[in-house]
Amino acid sequence: MGAAILAVGCDMDSFQGFSDEVAGLPGKYDTAVGGRLLLCMEGAAGDWERSSAVPEERCLGCIALRNVAGEAGCAEIKRLFAREGRARGQRLGQGLTIAIAREAERLGYDRLVLDTLERLPHAVRLYESLGFRRRDAYVHNPEADAVFFEIDLATLLASVGGEASAAEGAATAAAGSG
Repeated sequence: MGAAILAVGCDMDSFQGFSDEVAGLPGKYDTAVGGRLLLCMEGAAGDWERSSAVPEERCLGCIALRNVAGEAGCAEIKRLFAREGRARGQRLGQGLTIAIAREAERLGYDRLVLDTLERLPHAVRLYESLGFRRRDAYVHNPEADAVFFEIDLATLLASVGGEASAAEGAATAAAGSG
């Protein structure tokens, strides 16, 4: 996880309590509180048990979803990450984003929001390519280059159609959702 923090270029612990979040998983991403956490694993989905520790070297990427308190029908996308090397360039970020959007629909959400940093141009391009629109801040983010996005879930899912990418299929299967 340390490499992910360094790649972002800011101390996520100082304003997001990232280490505590990881230690307390599933926490705010628990299905019981309207959340979801998806992992994209290398290899067959049946090779590991949901209750067992996930071998870090087999995790290619992840994405999470949590309920936005005070905004009915709204969920926030968090923690999109694709591992350097094996996962990058495979459209894994797009697949995970679409997979979490489908999970949001199953959970009854109708709108998605997220924040990212301008210094992460691949992330900004990904969200814009999927139809996310820039919006005003909905949470505090002390980083000067923070940008905020939103999209109507029906609009996003209509734009990607029924076709699932290989990455989305792998992410969904690895998460054991259904």
